[in-house]
Amino acid sequence: MNATVLLDKFGVMESEFTTAQVQRNNLIADALVKLANAAPEEFAAWNDAIQQRDDAARQHESDVAELKAQITELTLVEQSTLRGQYYMAVYSKPRVTWDTKGLDGFAVAYPEILAFRKEGEKGSVSFRHVK
Repeated sequence: MNATVLLDKFGVMESEFTTAQVQRNNLIADALVKLANAAPEEFAAWNDAIQQRDDAARQHESDVAELKAQITELTLVEQSTLRGQYYMAVYSKPRVTWDTKGLDGFAVAYPEILAFRKEGEKGSVSFRHVK
């Protein structure tokens, strides 16, 4: 799959997850309001419904995490920002660090000092809403 398709799928899954969480919270609120006067079988039915939504939410969370990992890997391979309809995966190149603050200026005169330069192996990826 290409990056745009994956990012669009990620956006839809995130939206579905948010909707499912709102529905679950509403179901719990209804159950708590009615709990005081509920018969045991009514409570059991609400509890079962909540459990089903929890199981579905855990599976959905796992699916979203797997998709996000695929997008992250693809972004790191491409080494560029990938954009979808709802989200974009923003690539940031690896950070360059030096052993001391003064080595930057010193390296101009003495390029051998560049042996002490460190650069990260991988860039990073952040997910942002598309505006």
